[in-house]
Amino acid sequence: MALEPRAWRERSFKMFEPLWQIETNIDDMNPQAYQSVMNTLFDAGALDVTLTPQVMKKNRPAILLSVLSTVEKRDILMEIVLTQ
Repeated sequence: MALEPRAWRERSFKMFEPLWQIETNIDDMNPQAYQSVMNTLFDAGALDVTLTPQVMKKNRPAILLSVLSTVEKRDILMEIVLTQ
């Protein structure tokens, strides 16, 4: 029995737990420290960590740090992002 696309989406959505995406712009950090921050986040339970280059106002280079987290690890990961 084939499922209709809409029914499949509703059914599959209920099987997944909610996730949080934590993001911040970094424009004043030594690039050599990025790997350390990523390792700390992964060790604390981050599901994924990405660094995306950006250009901010006045053509300043910056990095967008994105962290994918479960609800249980959200507060710990947010604290790491804000303190590192």
